[in-house]
Amino acid sequence: MLLIVAALAFSAVSGANDGATLVALTLNNRTLRPAASVGILAAMVTIGPLLFGTAVATTVARRLVTFEGQSGTSVLLIAVGAGLAVVLLLQRRGLPTSLNMALTGGIVGGGVGAGFAIGWGAVALTLGLALTAPFASSVMALAVERLLRVLPAQTRMARRLGQIQVLTFVTQCAAYAGNDAQKMVALIAVGAGTADPALRVQPLPMLAVGVCFALGTLYGIERLAPLLGRRVLPMRPVDPAVAELSAAVAVLGSAALATPVSSTQATAAGLIGAGMGVTYRRVRWQEAARIGVAWVVTLPTSAALAGMLAFALHAR
Repeated sequence: MLLIVAALAFSAVSGANDGATLVALTLNNRTLRPAASVGILAAMVTIGPLLFGTAVATTVARRLVTFEGQSGTSVLLIAVGAGLAVVLLLQRRGLPTSLNMALTGGIVGGGVGAGFAIGWGAVALTLGLALTAPFASSVMALAVERLLRVLPAQTRMARRLGQIQVLTFVTQCAAYAGNDAQKMVALIAVGAGTADPALRVQPLPMLAVGVCFALGTLYGIERLAPLLGRRVLPMRPVDPAVAELSAAVAVLGSAALATPVSSTQATAAGLIGAGMGVTYRRVRWQEAARIGVAWVVTLPTSAALAGMLAFALHAR
């Protein structure tokens, strides 16, 4: 029961961090209202297991660390708590960070502290893609921005920019549901005692996850929108669409490898790449560096905190 409660809390924090970051890029789009953006994203999170399966969730729950028995559930609860504590601390400073890195660090640190078997191959792939996905998103956004500047049809595209961003936002929501949201699926499934080799969840728990995620998103928009919407980059109307599309491609590619990555990192990196596609001076590098520092400290801090708590629990 505690793990299910933690999973719902994780869903709310995911909304305040990830959901708010994704929705913040649509706030200036008159075609897509904020309430509609939150609804679309929360609906995708809710039906994600039905649309995309649970391969990424299975990696989170079983391939990084082998959690078995009551002690395994306790250590997983510690891992979630440690990750949430780090993310909430950074959020209070207005910094969107990677829940993927927070939970991965908490799981691996907790597993090491408790002496559990670690799937180092899966951990290495997760960390490798965590570094690769933002870079790929940034490079892709830079290339798309430069391509748009030379296309003869760019004036005609500008008239339909609102509709184009609706399409890119929905694509990114689908990518989030197929990858990032799978962490919530994993926690709900483990908390419910799912024993199948492939994790399965029932509709009612996922509906609760979707509601908690939507509430968290509504709470977090006011805090994160100024950071991404104005301080990192003075955005042109085309920048959000480019960042969303680039991030979605990077995240979906990682989902195809059943490996969790951070949509928040990919989106922020895509936004920076879009700015650099015009000139590197458009990016406010001091603010971008603050986000980068938050990313860097998230995993080791979560791992250390979870490791110490799990070791203390295991030593009793």
